[in-house]
Amino acid sequence: MSELASARTPRRGIGQLATRAAARNLLRRPRFFLRNVRLAPRFYMDKRRVTGVEPFREYLRSESEAVSAVLGLPAAECERELREVWLPRPNPDDPLTAWNARDELLRMIGAIVKRAPVRVMIETGVALGFSAATVLQAMQSRGEGHLYSIDLPAIQHDPDHEVGSAVPEPLRARWTLELGDSRDLLGPLGRRVAPVDAFLHDALQTYSAQLQDFRTVWPHLRSGGILVSDGVDNPAFVEFAREVAAQPHLVLGEGHPSAIGLMRKQ
Repeated sequence: MSELASARTPRRGIGQLATRAAARNLLRRPRFFLRNVRLAPRFYMDKRRVTGVEPFREYLRSESEAVSAVLGLPAAECERELREVWLPRPNPDDPLTAWNARDELLRMIGAIVKRAPVRVMIETGVALGFSAATVLQAMQSRGEGHLYSIDLPAIQHDPDHEVGSAVPEPLRARWTLELGDSRDLLGPLGRRVAPVDAFLHDALQTYSAQLQDFRTVWPHLRSGGILVSDGVDNPAFVEFAREVAAQPHLVLGEGHPSAIGLMRKQ
């Protein structure tokens, strides 16, 4: 990684405010800046809910086993699909590369979109748009589908750096991006585009934010629809699965302390 990129790697905690990107956000996107600041107390309160994956070890599966469970296809067939998923390649000099979705998540959502099949999908959390690009490529290969994305640009997401910049131009005809907080946008969007075939939570990975997104989108998810969440290191995903009588499946990625969760609506 270049010296410039290293110097601009996203900071954590209060240090986020001491960045040029934060200053530009305050001046040019004050509404988003202030919403992020208001979310901070809940974020730190939710840190107390982090348990790691150990309490949910009984739900751990391999990628192919988890995808097989939610698609109802043989694991060997899912394994082939996972190997064939197109993945966008990161730019090592991009300072926001640290926010890219992990390959395990990209492979699974790519395979799900191709084989479910997914015609309407919603995601919360975009950043550079690696998950969006993967989903849109899978939809393009099938010749159908539309992705609706919601993103509240982070304090350190420079206004000059386009949200979803990794999404290739030829794929954008199938994509609608809304900027703002999912607490405001997800419910109305879900009602407008229902029935929803798949939902991905890759936004704020805290107990409160995850549980709120799950509960908001679930009524708009069709029977047989699939809910996916990154950042499962707290009880929200498993608690919600029990709440709606769904079977949770968790996948651990190499070098990641949190899991990816998948469940299917009956």
